[in-house]
Amino acid sequence: MTTSDDPRGRRGFLKHVLLAMAGGVVVPVSAGAAPAGSPGRRSPASLPSVGQEVSTVVNVWRAPVKMSLLPGTDHPLPELNFVGVRRQRVAVGGADHVRLRTLDFEVRASDPVLGEVTLRLPDSGSPPLGRLEDRGDSGLRETWVEAPELVIGRLGDQEGPFVFQAREPFTCTADMEQWPPPPLGTNPDGSPDGGALYALHSPMVFTDGESTVEFTAFPARIGAV
Repeated sequence: MTTSDDPRGRRGFLKHVLLAMAGGVVVPVSAGAAPAGSPGRRSPASLPSVGQEVSTVVNVWRAPVKMSLLPGTDHPLPELNFVGVRRQRVAVGGADHVRLRTLDFEVRASDPVLGEVTLRLPDSGSPPLGRLEDRGDSGLRETWVEAPELVIGRLGDQEGPFVFQAREPFTCTADMEQWPPPPLGTNPDGSPDGGALYALHSPMVFTDGESTVEFTAFPARIGAV
């Protein structure tokens, strides 16, 4: 699993954001240059400039997991609450859209049977590009494409970590009036509010070559930190 001395600073950055969320501290978001596109593009639904980097908080509430590798038959299928960070850079721009490259992504959840469960960028490979498009009066739409690896801390009494790779990239979309979306809030039951809600197009399937783990939904709310 990733350690605090990871050269990308993933753990340190995640810890910093989580502490900021707990203490109400605002973490600065990278400021970009003037928005890309034609003069007179309305605000706030404007495209960011090429090269801009933005960090956001990711909060996933009750993501259902299907798995056939839990020992025994008395364990209910878990629903996991993930929290973490995503950092993106605007890689290339067009007249009505830009492409987004994920520089860092890691979310963590805790479960009594599975221990710590982590979704994160693999150490190798090139993450797929997402897309942010200007839809005119309808605002912006982000298509988030990612191929993370899944790390499960334990399976019942079996100590891990157990590492699974994404069978194929997953795709989520969200509509918003600004990018990044506004900061997240919290409902009385602990569920996230605000930001933008991303809808998963098809299940996220992970495999270790023998077994599979599937997220049938991934209700992620993402907002600026």
